[in-house]
Amino acid sequence: MSDRDITRGSVSFDDEWAGIRTATNDQQTAMRLNQLDGGGGGGGSQQFGTLKVEQTDLAAIGDAAFKLRQRLGTDGDQAKASTQEAGMAMKLDFALGPALATMAEK
Repeated sequence: MSDRDITRGSVSFDDEWAGIRTATNDQQTAMRLNQLDGGGGGGGSQQFGTLKVEQTDLAAIGDAAFKLRQRLGTDGDQAKASTQEAGMAMKLDFALGPALATMAEK
């Protein structure tokens, strides 16, 4: 709490926000990037690497993506069935039952 808050009592949000903005504008902001020293590992040298991708790399990524999609579909179907079952079981006794059944249909 600042001295201003103590002497004036509570400060409105607008007053406090305006004070923060003014204080921020008065400060000089700068960004510092971490880098290695000039030992050749970085640090702003003008050397650029070459990105090389083989067809086998791309095929492996595509295969992994396809398997992931298949797995998500299978797991999603199992979750849908469980949600529908839970919704039907709770339909008469709990308000949540119809909501679960509706969600499983979506």
